[in-house]
Amino acid sequence: IVANDTTNPTECCSSATLIIYIVDINDHSPEFPQQAYILSVKEHANIGTKIATVRATDPDSGSFGRITYSLLPKSIRNDFKVNSTTGVITVENNITLDREKRPIYYATLQATDGGNRIGTTALEIVLEDINDFHPVMARDSYTAFITENKDNELNIRIEAFDNDQEGTNNSEIRYTIAAGDYRQNFTIDPITGVLRSVGPIDREDMKSSLNGKIILIVEAYDLGIPKLSTTVNVTINVE
Repeated sequence: IVANDTTNPTECCSSATLIIYIVDINDHSPEFPQQAYILSVKEHANIGTKIATVRATDPDSGSFGRITYSLLPKSIRNDFKVNSTTGVITVENNITLDREKRPIYYATLQATDGGNRIGTTALEIVLEDINDFHPVMARDSYTAFITENKDNELNIRIEAFDNDQEGTNNSEIRYTIAAGDYRQNFTIDPITGVLRSVGPIDREDMKSSLNGKIILIVEAYDLGIPKLSTTVNVTINVE
């Protein structure tokens, strides 16, 4: 600011520096880069497993730009947790995170600044399948009858199912003959589970202790990691 003597403008003037400070007001709400996020985590992941970091920005200064994060509704906090300062989202309860019971969770991530202005974003948390189900046989056991010395007479299908996510290795089933006398006389299609006899069997040449009965143990296993399996007895009566 310059001050002059108006009666004698040629005389020396006087000046002063005026500094104007603009005081910030809380005129911005926290803002997330995206309106919605699709996140994923494996079902039954350990407590504390990091899912993602989701942060908002606020150009206001001081406490007005300081953000606190929270998850809504409150019920979602039984399963997931957000660090109120960093925005890191983690697993809170691994027991309840069961994809077969609830594959997707929906939540709102709320950002609140020091002046109580709020910004939100939508979260969709998808549970990824893990191989936590063993194949289950359709029947407790199988029984079949074949005629001795008759070639390729046996043709039965062993069936199993798996409750893991359909269309994944965790639910894809294969079949094999795991054990049994005269197993070399039988074959099973690994994909369809069809069990067939290969070549004739002479009952009189069989072990007498078997009493004309061959018991095969058929295993059904999935292609997940780790591999899970189950077995069933197939009793074949040679007449």
